[in-house]
Amino acid sequence: MAYHDNPAGRLHDLLVRLSQQEQGNSLVSGWATVLGVVEEDVVIRLGRVAELVRQTQVEADRTDEEVVVQTVQRYRADWARPIFPSNQAFNKPLAHVLPDPAALEALGMVSVHLHSTTPEGVMPDDAKLEKLRAQVREVLDGVRAAEDIPDDLKHMIILRLQDVEDALEHLDVGGPSAVRHATEAVLGSLALMTRGTNLIKSEALQRVCAVVAIAWTAFSAPATIENSLGPWEKVIPELTAAIEEPFDSPEAHSPQPDAPPPFDRDGGTEAPTSAR
Repeated sequence: MAYHDNPAGRLHDLLVRLSQQEQGNSLVSGWATVLGVVEEDVVIRLGRVAELVRQTQVEADRTDEEVVVQTVQRYRADWARPIFPSNQAFNKPLAHVLPDPAALEALGMVSVHLHSTTPEGVMPDDAKLEKLRAQVREVLDGVRAAEDIPDDLKHMIILRLQDVEDALEHLDVGGPSAVRHATEAVLGSLALMTRGTNLIKSEALQRVCAVVAIAWTAFSAPATIENSLGPWEKVIPELTAAIEEPFDSPEAHSPQPDAPPPFDRDGGTEAPTSAR
């Protein structure tokens, strides 16, 4: 079973799928199939895959489990070799750089440990993922068509929403954290660019806020949380009320009764208490 809620699990899944390719094929061809891109785009995608090796080491160090730390240190070069091999060109057979079964088994064990002890978040099922992707595409179209949003704000929101779309399409590399960070970037950018104005009241932007809040919750909170669009659209005016306050208003500087949720260990935020 693939555990996409930790970097070792995502790396293990990718390397297992790479190992299942025809070993006489070129390395670049194998990665193109695994990542679902054309061969010309493999090199720009592999940077994120290589980052999973570093992230696995970081997460292992955080466990303070010596056997886990030592396992990662022992095998990390084997896991990294198929990503950016130092002694083979990408057009050579992938068989020569694949990790051996022991290295893959060790990575799988690290994945299970991180999944059990420090998962990054929740992975929604396929049906919910497809619904989220459709909702993001819908709000993207809504922003493009909106006539009450200035061009600079529209351009920024489109770019941020495309980041959310990309994170949802590449969960096998980025996992839950990538989606949470992308959705937080949308709301943060909206807060900065609409603060003290009435722009946040735009119907298109209200729907953006609702959809990214749903996506954030889907990857952050238990499956029992309400993730449908209707309830979120009812509370979005309350959630965005603070954005409408000018930076120099007394409200902006005084403690608020509902403080933002605390940051979690990877830079995301914990699910609101009211949503648990």
